[in-house]
Amino acid sequence: YCAADTPAKILRLIIEGNEDGLYLEHLSQNSQKLILVYGGLLKNPHLNRCLLEYLHTLCSNPDYQVVQYSWKTRDGGNAYFSLCIDVNAYKYYSSLDRYYLFSEYDHYLNDKLNREYVKEIARCLREIQKQAGYTDYDIVCEAVNFVQTAIEYEYDSVAKGQSDYPKYAIETLWDREGDCEDSAMLLAALIRELGYGSLLMHYEGHVAASVLGNDNMTGTFLNVNG
Repeated sequence: YCAADTPAKILRLIIEGNEDGLYLEHLSQNSQKLILVYGGLLKNPHLNRCLLEYLHTLCSNPDYQVVQYSWKTRDGGNAYFSLCIDVNAYKYYSSLDRYYLFSEYDHYLNDKLNREYVKEIARCLREIQKQAGYTDYDIVCEAVNFVQTAIEYEYDSVAKGQSDYPKYAIETLWDREGDCEDSAMLLAALIRELGYGSLLMHYEGHVAASVLGNDNMTGTFLNVNG
């Protein structure tokens, strides 16, 4: 068993993400302190390794720290948002081998634990939408605004000492900086968590995020599978 002072949302993700052969039994809860029993193995060896390594990190020495973000909203207001990030989870993802091919970028977008952090940002943007009366178009633009202003642009050669270093969302959010593919992947993930369609686009030397539109959209757009 393991006892961990950890935000319930992270452990809830693991519980809800169960696959055959895995069970996590919730024994007790006191505020944010959870005691869990883990048994069985995931059928997917890669997921099994990742989950076991993360649970080991979670149980041995969780280290949650608050990262703060601020930006100007589309309506001229000041937005502030705090995200609780497990530093050990950040270190774990930073230690993983990179997926360098554009065709492999879904590994970054679809990682379940990283998606949980992105969901928290999506919830914050929805609150801004309620207060400001934003339309669907406005909230997507606010997501773009968050990524472009709260996350600084930095070349991989400067930040990581190598020409190319794609990052998981938790890395970009902790560092509060990244280059085009990092910002594009964070934005695409955020748009998806807001409930809209998004695809990554690869140009020579550049990666960008797109938003799914309807047949009545105007401006510059691309047809995909149509």
